[in-house]
Amino acid sequence: MPTRIDTSGVPESFTRFPVRIHDEEPRIALGSATATKTFQHFTKASRTHSSGPYGNVCAMSYPEGDAERVKMCAEILEMFWIYDDVIESLPHDAASEEHNVVIRLLDRKNGDQDSALDADSISTPFQDVGPRMHALDPVGAPFVLSILKQFLREYDSSSMKFDTWEECLPFRVLNVAFRMMDALLQWTIGVYLSPEETELCSAFYMSAARTLGLTNDYFSWNMEQRRPTDRSCSTVPVVMKQYGMSERDALIFVKGLAVDAEETTMKLAIPLKELSSNVKEYVEGMEHLLGANCFWSATAPRYADLSDVEE
Repeated sequence: MPTRIDTSGVPESFTRFPVRIHDEEPRIALGSATATKTFQHFTKASRTHSSGPYGNVCAMSYPEGDAERVKMCAEILEMFWIYDDVIESLPHDAASEEHNVVIRLLDRKNGDQDSALDADSISTPFQDVGPRMHALDPVGAPFVLSILKQFLREYDSSSMKFDTWEECLPFRVLNVAFRMMDALLQWTIGVYLSPEETELCSAFYMSAARTLGLTNDYFSWNMEQRRPTDRSCSTVPVVMKQYGMSERDALIFVKGLAVDAEETTMKLAIPLKELSSNVKEYVEGMEHLLGANCFWSATAPRYADLSDVEE
């Protein structure tokens, strides 16, 4: 059984969703550590991106999930986190080429090594993700892998600059990898929504996506503004420009948007839990994911400590 975390000692965390942690958190954290070791030539970070004083973010995000799947999830997300940090410093065309290589690698179902790959390429570590996921869960793996590939196709598909946060937010939902987090949620708890259930949950899904994206923008801005790239996507600078606000006021504005989005998500969740046990389990899993995102972000060294961010 997952353990409920008392969030009252962290006033920076504004979520009203419950925060729990998987009872096998140490085992799950090994997934993130494995990814960090695999990518050690590409990052100066001495710790995993997903670590925090209260535990691994995946152990909090998927506290009810199958332990082995959540561990694999932790490894995948850590890989994408490091990959994202590296790829954002590349020119747009070069980044798109790398995305295409990773997409091709995620299509692999066997463990044979690709002789055409450069051993030092940032894409190379992804070549065994597909085979390992298929071995772990041959039924659910194609669904998750299709979402991972879709994320890569959409992630750098636009270099648009936005004039308003209303224009920016739909793209931010794509950029923050919410669809990936949602797919991993369904995979880790073994609950897959039918097309009919997906349609019934569509408004809840979009509200949850906005909640996660805005919450991430609020907490990550301290780090994002110092990244050596002009492709970082955040609503904070858009709000500053749109309303002529100071950085602090824009952060407060974005925080307010996040709180409002969370309230809407909570309202939409109530009737959905009455539809079926399948939908109820999915909605409650999403509540855990959103609660974890806010609480972990409020305490994460990744956002509070800039020692691993290049100036």
